[in-house]
Amino acid sequence: MIKALFKKQLTEMFSFLWHDKKKNASFKGGKLAGMIITYIILFGIIAAVFAALSLGMCIAFTSAGLDWLYFAVTSLIGVLLGTFGCAFNANSSLYQAKDNDMLLSMPIKPSTLLFVRLLGVYAMGLIYEMLVMLPALVIYFIFGKASVTGVIFSILTTLIVSIFVLALSAIVGWIVAFISKKTKNKSFIAVAVSLVFFGAYYYFFSQASSLMGGFIEQAAAAGKELHNTLYPLYIIGSAFTGNILSFLIVLAVIAVLFGIIYFVLSKSYIKIVTTNKGEKKKKYTAQAIKAGNAGSALFRRELNRFTKSSTYMLNCGMGIVLMIAAAVALFFNTDFITQITTVFAQAEGIVALIACGMLCLISSMNDITAPSVSLEGKNIWIVQSLPVTAWQVLRAKLNLHIVLTIPPLAILIAAVEILITPSLIYAILIPVFCFLFVILSAELGLVINLKSPNLDWTSEIVPIKQSTGVLFALFGGWAIVLLLGALYFLVMTFIPPLVYLIIITVLLAAACLLTMMWLKNKGAKIFASL
Repeated sequence: MIKALFKKQLTEMFSFLWHDKKKNASFKGGKLAGMIITYIILFGIIAAVFAALSLGMCIAFTSAGLDWLYFAVTSLIGVLLGTFGCAFNANSSLYQAKDNDMLLSMPIKPSTLLFVRLLGVYAMGLIYEMLVMLPALVIYFIFGKASVTGVIFSILTTLIVSIFVLALSAIVGWIVAFISKKTKNKSFIAVAVSLVFFGAYYYFFSQASSLMGGFIEQAAAAGKELHNTLYPLYIIGSAFTGNILSFLIVLAVIAVLFGIIYFVLSKSYIKIVTTNKGEKKKKYTAQAIKAGNAGSALFRRELNRFTKSSTYMLNCGMGIVLMIAAAVALFFNTDFITQITTVFAQAEGIVALIACGMLCLISSMNDITAPSVSLEGKNIWIVQSLPVTAWQVLRAKLNLHIVLTIPPLAILIAAVEILITPSLIYAILIPVFCFLFVILSAELGLVINLKSPNLDWTSEIVPIKQSTGVLFALFGGWAIVLLLGALYFLVMTFIPPLVYLIIITVLLAAACLLTMMWLKNKGAKIFASL
C-alpha cells in the first residue's frame, strides 16, 4: 500500500517533466528532450554556483586540517535551502491535498497516509539539499583528502541530514496548519508564519556571508572557536569525515527527533485535516445589494483565490513583500546606491538603465498569472459556463497580477528616484518602462500557462511550484532583463543611454499590445476549449 501511494504521489509531483496535461499524453521526441535539457541547464547553473562557493571553502579548510568545518558549513547551507524549499509547501502537501478525503475514506490508516505524505516532502527536500551537497561532495572528493571511509560516511550522513530537513519542514507545516485551524484568516496566518521563517533565513545568510570571508582567511582560528562554542557543528562535520562515534550520535539524535515529530503529527493529523474550528457561521443581515459588472466580479473571484491560498501567495506573490522591503532597506542602507552613482557620476543614463534592470528583476518575482489557468483545475467548466467571455476571465487574471504588482513597485521606484535624483525625462521613463515590463510579464505568464495547462492535480503545489510554465515565467522575466542589458553593451558605443531606453520602452509597449491581442483572440479560444 505504501509503495502504491508513494508512487502515486511522486507521479503527481513530477509528472510535469514528461506528461502533457493538455493533450493527456506523454512528451515525445524534441519536446521531451527540450524539457530534459532545460532542467539539466537550470539545475546545472544552481549547482555551479554552490560548487564555486564550495571550492573556496574546501581549499581553505582542508589545507588547515578542518575538513569537519567544511562539511559543517556546507551541510548547514543544504539544510537551510532544503527547508526553505519545502517549508512553504509542507502544509499544503500534508494537510490540504485535494484527495485527502478520498484516501481517508478508503481502508488506509491515517498514519500510513501521513507517512506517505512525509515521504513526498522528504523527496522534495532531498532535491533541494542535493543542489548544495552534491557539488560540495564532488569538490571534496577531488580537492580534499577523502578516504574510502570518508566517502562512504559523507554520503550516508548527507542522506541522514536530509531527514533533519524533513523534520524542520514538517514542524513549520504543522505550526501553520495548527494556527490556521484556530483562526479565521488561515491563509494570511500561514503567510505570516512562513515570512517569519523566511526573515530568519535571510538574516542568517546576511550574517553568514559577512562572516564567511573571515572564516576563509582565518580558518584555523575560526575552526577552533567553533569547535569550542558550537560543538554540535563539530559532531555533524566530523560525521561526514568518517568519525564513527559522531556518525552514530547524528543518526541517533535525528532518529529520535523525527520519531517525536512523527508521533505528534500522527496524533493531530486527522483532527487538523478534517476539522475547521476557525470558521464561524455568519449571520445574515438584510442590506441593499449593489449591482456590479462581470469584470469586477471576476476580479474579486481571482483575488479571493489568491488570498485564500497561502501557497499561491508565498510562491507567486513574494515580490510584493520583497519590493516593499527593498524600498525600506534602501533608506537604511544607501551605500549601494551611492556606489553606483559615484562610479557613474558622469553617466546619468547608465544609472537609469541599471535602476530599470534591478527594478524589473525584483518585480519579476511576482508570477501570479503563470499558474492562474491551471488553478481552475477540474472545475474550469464552471467559469466556462458563466455568461462571460473567455477574454473577460483572462483579463481578470491579468488585472490581478498588475494590481498587486504595480503599487509596491511604485513605492520602490519612488524610493530609488529619491536617492538617485534623475532628470525629468529619466524620472518619467523609469516608471513607464517598469510598468510596461510588469504588464508584459503578466501577459507572458498567461500565454505560457494557456500553452501548457495542468488541470488534473490533487495538490495546488503542482500547478504553483512544480510547473514548467511557472519556471519559464519566472526565469523568463530575468532572461529578458539580462538580454536587454547584454544588448546595450553591444550598441553602447553608438547609441546613447537615453535613446536606448526610449527605443526599448517603445518595443516593450509594442510587445505588450501584440501579446494582448493574441490573448484576446487566440488565447481566449484556447481557454474556452480547455
